[in-house]
Amino acid sequence: MAAVATGAAVVLLAAGCSGLPSRPPSGLVSGSAAPSALAAVGPDVPTYHGDRVRSGRSQAAPLDKPARAWTRTLGAAVYAQPLLLSAGGSQTLIVATEANVVFGLNPATGATRWQTDRLGTPVTADQLPCGNIDPLGITGTPVYDPDSGLVWAVAEVSDDAGIHHVLVGISPQTGKVAVRHDADPPDQDPTVEQQRAALLAANGRIYIAYGGLAGDCGDYHGYVVAITTATGARAVYQTPSTREAGIWAPPGPVAAADGSLYVAVGNGEATSGEWDRSDSVLQLSADLKLLGGFAPARWPQDNARDLDLGSTSPTLLPNGIVYADGKSPTAYTLRAGRLGGVGSELARAEICASYGGTASVATTVYVPCKDGLREVTVGDDGFDDGGLACRQQRQRIAGHRRGSRVLPGSGARRARRAGPGQWPDPGQRDRRVRHPLRHPRGLRQSRVRRHDDRRGRRRRGLSPDSRTGRAETGLPGRGRAARLGPAGPRPVPPATGRRPTLMRTALVSPRQTLPCSDTRSYASSQRGRARARRRR
Repeated sequence: MAAVATGAAVVLLAAGCSGLPSRPPSGLVSGSAAPSALAAVGPDVPTYHGDRVRSGRSQAAPLDKPARAWTRTLGAAVYAQPLLLSAGGSQTLIVATEANVVFGLNPATGATRWQTDRLGTPVTADQLPCGNIDPLGITGTPVYDPDSGLVWAVAEVSDDAGIHHVLVGISPQTGKVAVRHDADPPDQDPTVEQQRAALLAANGRIYIAYGGLAGDCGDYHGYVVAITTATGARAVYQTPSTREAGIWAPPGPVAAADGSLYVAVGNGEATSGEWDRSDSVLQLSADLKLLGGFAPARWPQDNARDLDLGSTSPTLLPNGIVYADGKSPTAYTLRAGRLGGVGSELARAEICASYGGTASVATTVYVPCKDGLREVTVGDDGFDDGGLACRQQRQRIAGHRRGSRVLPGSGARRARRAGPGQWPDPGQRDRRVRHPLRHPRGLRQSRVRRHDDRRGRRRRGLSPDSRTGRAETGLPGRGRAARLGPAGPRPVPPATGRRPTLMRTALVSPRQTLPCSDTRSYASSQRGRARARRRR
């Protein structure tokens, strides 16, 4: 089951991968539900993407085709992901709106079971210095806390006390408000703080993250506020930047098995000097003490160009790796619990600019890119002996398929096509070609020789006649890539009859970069060769 919110209406869809990003339908036309669509309402979804690590994986049986079951107009925009909860012997779909009204709907028919009174007057655009949501009410995804038995949501309200944020606990059976707590960070202007991130229920607390409004107006900061459900006691973490560094990614904080939290932080005001914890992944304790952090080595440049990691929350994988991506095309893998500081990634690769929430199954991450979905596989060894495999949409060009870049590793494996277009037949032949090569850990002792492409231009590449190893090579023209691995057959000529030519080849070692989405070779650059020599 997947619910897609668009504007003032909610559309219930039956889908095979409920947690994966999907495009909203072009129109909101009411219609009768197919029997198979109604039967797709299945496991509960108590939080954003279903669980505390935001995996986005559903246990429901997949359907052959998504089908619209029903639509409901709710009177205000819906930015928060709906929740699906078993309450009172049946399931209820819980939807929060920007009008500060929460609805409990029958997930099979869309009929209203209950709705709250307005939790407070929402804030209008003329009351704020900037922003792009009008009115502004409940924006972050609520969460169900099984310990308290309540659904928790943060509403931005305007009343006699001014503009402020309030945390409310709602009964999922009746919709009655059971408790209210002040949710604003202390000594901060609430008019420039926006609660966009999903709430997290863990450690007997509700975790609430804050960032700025669209337009980055005012003297805002990034905050995480933890409110104990039993007593209302608060703990607060503030990013130590002079300004900005908001925590606004829609998935919100992610909980690890040890009770710690991981958050992604946006760009800060600093563009030089000491790292101010902006453009980062931070690990916080249950009571919001800073345990560790990571930032790219180029964080000052990222801050200056607004290319930070804050647009997507970190992805925690079962092999102890953290996957981080953001507005920059560069993705990073980190060691959970040992983030290491500036420039301490295990590996990095050019994947895509990512916004929203990832989904993950085992060590495969589904990344919501601006130009479609990517499927990224992280090595089970944590990149100690290899790297990252990225697959994007392939296109048929000149009689053979255009492949994506591969960072080989012991955990790398063939991935399905991801993104728009037709998925390949499972029995389709793998067109990757394989060679024996020398030294999988680096470029040392690799002989370099020249090859002519079909236009007679001279190209440099690594020799394919060594004994062991892995590499990647391109076929003639526009970066058509093929993966090379241990001993195998000679290259298979493409359907055009032309013999493939080695154009750009690179061996990949830990902490080394290789693009996923373009044709530039890391090893062909002087900088790449210099780095390889220093690793010997």
